[in-house]
Amino acid sequence: MKAVEVSDPCGDAGGRGNDIKKITATSDGTDILITVELCANAMDYTKYFIRIDYKDPNDLDNDFEKNEPDTLIDNNQRCLTTSDATKMHGMHRQIDKDSGPGTIDLVGNVLTYAVSYAELGLTSGDDVLFWVETRYIGIHERAPNTDSTDGCSKPEFSDEVILLTLNAKESDCYKDQDANMQLEALIREHPDDMQIHALHALRLGLCLKVDRGDLTIDQANEIFENMRSALIGAIQRDMEKELEEDKKQEKGS
Repeated sequence: MKAVEVSDPCGDAGGRGNDIKKITATSDGTDILITVELCANAMDYTKYFIRIDYKDPNDLDNDFEKNEPDTLIDNNQRCLTTSDATKMHGMHRQIDKDSGPGTIDLVGNVLTYAVSYAELGLTSGDDVLFWVETRYIGIHERAPNTDSTDGCSKPEFSDEVILLTLNAKESDCYKDQDANMQLEALIREHPDDMQIHALHALRLGLCLKVDRGDLTIDQANEIFENMRSALIGAIQRDMEKELEEDKKQEKGS
């Protein structure tokens, strides 16, 4: 899974546990995972927000609930909040309080947020826009930073949010560890053998066909195994032939 990362300099919010250092986001086909690294351990009297924008701007149930334009999508500069869902984790007198979809786990200076596609009504291929905020006794921090010159503290443009395109669930075809190990071993033994690289490409192509529904996993495995067996047999025959040639040369010398 390819992660999306955004860094934010420590010090713009004091360099403490309310100051955001880095945000990393991934998706695995069923869940969104957002990790927030803080500049120091999380602090008491601090609220941490994950704000997510994902609904169609014409949806009557969207963030404004009055069918107003979604600022972020149509670039209508109204300076209105665009988040469709907000997860808040607050610390008050060492007591944790949560609200919103998903779960938040906070350990030391790392905050981990997880929410399922299903809980937000999303599916693979959907685009999700999000950003992170913290509030601590009058200090408001967010990442990515908004452009202070536009006079709006809320995100209005694409560089003020993080875009995550939700991945599809990885097919079991890709998770066949035995096939992976066998191919890796063959490539290490014969790095210049284009037939082995072709076999690897064939496997990836078969997995793609499984994902598209053109083949079942059993059909893909059968095709791959037939090709793999034929290739391994050919390699073994070539090795035996080379060994015989070496023996003949030794006798001749």
